[in-house]
Amino acid sequence: MRMKGLQASLHHLQTLTQKLSQLGSSQGPWGHLKHLQNLLDDDFWSHIQGLQRLATALPASAPNDEGPDVETGPQIDIYQTHSKVIVSCAIPGAERASLRASLTDGRVLTLEGVVKENAFVQNKGFVVQQERFFGKFIRKIQLPAPVKAEGVVSAYRDGILDLHFPKAEPTSGKTVRISL
Repeated sequence: MRMKGLQASLHHLQTLTQKLSQLGSSQGPWGHLKHLQNLLDDDFWSHIQGLQRLATALPASAPNDEGPDVETGPQIDIYQTHSKVIVSCAIPGAERASLRASLTDGRVLTLEGVVKENAFVQNKGFVVQQERFFGKFIRKIQLPAPVKAEGVVSAYRDGILDLHFPKAEPTSGKTVRISL
């Protein structure tokens, strides 16, 4: 879906570039402005907006909608005490049932989930600015200390997922799913 939109926007920009290169010098300055105004219509700006959404919502190497998950994700804060590591993730728009967490080697936390699009976007509303990510995400987080998968306390409310991990001795070669 996103690739088709990108291709359509790029085709529109190529056509516009060709038309701009055909501007003759016989029209005078007002003729050029009128021609430019006709070229830069609402259709042009909707294509530019679509390109902006793609550029800001996804990393440069992100696949299209039909491809694998995007390796991006929520913003996080990590805290540490003498007995635990706390990871706090901002995931507004995600339903708890869509969230998955796993721990590898007691040090790498993997968060996966889906952030639903805003109803305005789903209804083809005109987006003026879009900074938040929507869709599938995967986020791998290196923790500052080894932690235990057992005894994890999790809470998800108001779009914030908090995970409290008890600290542990270093382990290796093991991935454990965490109940949220």
